[in-house]
Amino acid sequence: MRIAIWVGAAVKGSEPEIVRGKTIYIEEGVIAGIYNGYTIDGEADITIDLREGIILPPLVNLHTHTADMGFMELASDLDIDSIVGEPYGAKYIALRARRGEIPRYISRFLETQREAGVGYVADFREGGEEGILQGLEGSKGFEGIYIPMAMPLNIDSELLEKDVENLLRITRWIGISSPHYYGEDQLKAINNIAERLGGFIASHVAETEETRSEGDYEMIRDLERLRLVIHGVYLGEEELSELASRSVGLAICPRSNMWFSRPPYLKKILNSGIKIGIGSDNGGWVKPDLWRDMETLLLIARQQGVDIDPMRIIRAATIEGGEILGYENYIEEGVRANIIGIKSPWIDLRYVANIPYAIVKRGGPESIRIAIMDGKPIKIDKETIYIH
Repeated sequence: MRIAIWVGAAVKGSEPEIVRGKTIYIEEGVIAGIYNGYTIDGEADITIDLREGIILPPLVNLHTHTADMGFMELASDLDIDSIVGEPYGAKYIALRARRGEIPRYISRFLETQREAGVGYVADFREGGEEGILQGLEGSKGFEGIYIPMAMPLNIDSELLEKDVENLLRITRWIGISSPHYYGEDQLKAINNIAERLGGFIASHVAETEETRSEGDYEMIRDLERLRLVIHGVYLGEEELSELASRSVGLAICPRSNMWFSRPPYLKKILNSGIKIGIGSDNGGWVKPDLWRDMETLLLIARQQGVDIDPMRIIRAATIEGGEILGYENYIEEGVRANIIGIKSPWIDLRYVANIPYAIVKRGGPESIRIAIMDGKPIKIDKETIYIH
């Protein structure tokens, strides 16, 4: 299929910039050309008219717990440990009681991501091998990229190493709920197995003052296969810089952090040079809407007196999050077509004075008009189709 898209504005390039008034051609799933003006190609199978809209790469949800979508707001009045502490928290009790429903919960979560223009979902999957298989079952039909991060089940058992080996033969990522659940030798064993099998490690770290004071960062900082830390709201600039020097990325979960702990300190994060992405975190207690998280980051920056370019937030939510996971997720000639288009009364380019601010503050699931993932159309609003 040859697709032509007329766009009023586009977030273009791996170091993104806003370009105006373009026609984008997609051939065999690849962006074949980006041209000035609105051209008509008689060979195009379909022409999409977004002259009053904006296109950008699909969003990357860098950290989620998808199955929690099955018991939204359960025990919301309790503290973080009582809700998500493993294995006694309310969520783990619910997961054990509803094992058979978990694939359906994950599927429902991924439906929300599709509608919101999310193309990549990194999911911390509880329950060891069974949990990974539930994730893969629930992700059937999701046209985006689903990245399960396996959380080993046999933490205190001699079976841990075998468990990790089995998990890394199914997925590339091991997810560590808390380094404190493991001993030093166990963490080294996980790292060695990941190195041998080409896997990577993601870990919650410094989400609360208590876990940071107990040294969770020191337990994982030297793991060679560590590629992603999540939350990090109690990490200092020096620690973040150390992670950056080792090509470890940071998943910021602003609304989750504000609910369970405290907002991220953006000045330290930005000064450290660490790559950042955005995660919605627990589907049970935070609405999984990255557009809300993008705006929340901008609001936090304003409250903290931090001067942040909204394009950096857009980059974090799209390109940078993809880089951390190992994917190219930007709009440029010669790359696979990964594109979402937004336009609605909430964000109509005819009335927008500042495009990056409008994307961050006014974008949302209700404005998604088109979605193309890996060159394949996922959604094309019929009202955007131009009839020659």
